[in-house]
Amino acid sequence: MHGQWTADLSPVGGPVLGSFALRSEAIEAEIEWLHCHWLLTGSDSPP
Repeated sequence: MHGQWTADLSPVGGPVLGSFALRSEAIEAEIEWLHCHWLLTGSDSPP
């Protein structure tokens, strides 16, 4: 059975992740993507 939740990261230039059975899974995937691809850490430059 397919999930109903996605994480739309297009506002920050990212993909749409999912689908997920649980909303909490979509949120966790969104947080993980942001930490790996978008959030700045120290001397990183903006995307």
